[in-house]
Amino acid sequence: MRTRNQLISCMSILWVCGPISVTDDEAVLPERDYGIASQAVPNTAPRNVDGLLKRLRAAVECRTSREARQAYKGILDLASLAELRKLRCGEDAGIALRAAWEPVRRSIAEHATANEDSTNARFTPDSAPLNRFIGFVEGRLKVVIPEAWLEIVESAEANSQQTVQFPGLRRNAAGFHKTDAGLIAGPGLDVSRTDNGVLVTIGDDSFQLDDVVLEGSDAFVGHIAGISALMDKRSCYAALYSSDCRNYYLYCIDRDSGKRRWRQEVWAGAPVGLLRSGYRHCVWMQAQDDTVYLLGLCFDCVYIEAFATDDGKPLFRFSTSY
Repeated sequence: MRTRNQLISCMSILWVCGPISVTDDEAVLPERDYGIASQAVPNTAPRNVDGLLKRLRAAVECRTSREARQAYKGILDLASLAELRKLRCGEDAGIALRAAWEPVRRSIAEHATANEDSTNARFTPDSAPLNRFIGFVEGRLKVVIPEAWLEIVESAEANSQQTVQFPGLRRNAAGFHKTDAGLIAGPGLDVSRTDNGVLVTIGDDSFQLDDVVLEGSDAFVGHIAGISALMDKRSCYAALYSSDCRNYYLYCIDRDSGKRRWRQEVWAGAPVGLLRSGYRHCVWMQAQDDTVYLLGLCFDCVYIEAFATDDGKPLFRFSTSY
């Protein structure tokens, strides 16, 4: 019997670029009406992949998450299934993930329209597009996706205002725990206070994060509540994030000198993340080749961002909140 991940991976192979036997002309058929209000679709929305890519690439170049949220708004509303399929096969992983999430968003919009008279209605997206999105993430990134992250994404539900939430984040502690330093950390990670910072321990290895290295973090996020970290032979990577889903910093520290090599802003769920008592912001960090991946989850947001290990350059950003 195939495991759940094997089934998703097999499904993602067919879904990443669509069935080979289907031509673009065959794929452009009358599509399902997802109940998206016509007035919400901008008149400038293009009807070809080149036009879509031009607007999407302009959004990718945004300097802040607020700019990106405005730039991305409505771009894919009129995209056909064939156009979304082509976007999923593009070079930019952030655009591809956005195209993979779009059928999930449309499913939510359809259910929201059907329940618009019930302010307290809650519903789940159609399972097919949600499972396809999960399979696409695994197939496209080619990194090990934490099982807990997958399970929490599968718990997605929404309300009549089309607000997506992930209640599985409450049910699944995912191995996150409060450390002696008072910070929330993931499985296999421990943090303790020292005289001039914190000591991060992963298995039998550890590294020191000095206060001077982290200067500016508190002012940036308001309050650091959690940490995610990993190490390689040359560097230590640490993400220090708040309880809500606002912007935070990813640090790269040289293991020999203890000095900061670079610091990069992670957009996460900004600017719509809100602090909610009892809910948790969890961040997993994975490394593959020359890339560090951050997979984050809040109660109302899922995001994936990737950075070059050499200089911290953002390689792509994806978030369901913008």
